[in-house]
Amino acid sequence: MTRRRRALVLGALGATLLVAVLAWHPWAGYTVPPRGVEESTPAEASGPAPVPAIIWPYGTPDDGPWADDEWVLALRQFDLLTAAANYHHDYSDPRLTAFASEQSLQSRAVGAFNAALGARDPDHRLFRPITYRPGPRPLVVLAVEPGKIGATIRVCVPESWGATSTDDVHDPPDTGIVRRWEMYRTPTGDIWPTDPHPEVSRGGGTTPCDLSRVRFGYFDPAPPYGEAVDPGTVIGPDGTPVAPISSGTGSA
Repeated sequence: MTRRRRALVLGALGATLLVAVLAWHPWAGYTVPPRGVEESTPAEASGPAPVPAIIWPYGTPDDGPWADDEWVLALRQFDLLTAAANYHHDYSDPRLTAFASEQSLQSRAVGAFNAALGARDPDHRLFRPITYRPGPRPLVVLAVEPGKIGATIRVCVPESWGATSTDDVHDPPDTGIVRRWEMYRTPTGDIWPTDPHPEVSRGGGTTPCDLSRVRFGYFDPAPPYGEAVDPGTVIGPDGTPVAPISSGTGSA
């Protein structure tokens, strides 16, 4: 085989391999917008669990072709409200009921109650500090796949996004994993996200994805890391304190 023909064959093989790689990677076909300059969004003035101010080091999220997509907007709003509820230990914001059932919100509130209960005594053998979200979940939208009663949103997110102290807070990693949110519309017209689940790659395990240009934000002021929280101050979706599990009023 001549050198020229060998070069042509190798070039064709390389092009085929490139196409295969692009077809496999979950972020293929969409270029994540570049990062911008620092921005901030103000805190809400009122409400049972107002959203704190947020500092965005590289600008507010840019969802590109899905910036106005109703499913993506609903997902981001639900994530923001649940992060605020985690921040305040209060799940009574009526806006949350547009995205989840009262039973689901009660389960989250009971989880917060148990976390506060387990963090009361640093000397206890089962002591575990409360985990807070430093801010809204960093995510890059990869695709929106419409269905008969809703849509599936494929996103790239950090494998975990939580901290128990200021020392735990760090920028998201450059590589995340793909998760899928199933979204569906209720008979009343609300959009409810189900719990996300990791996408499994062809070789098994989670599917990696590129987070190097994600736009993320931090609550300002930061959550009360390390501070004691009275379990009796954790508020459920009905606006009342969450009762102890032993009372039979709630379960995880």
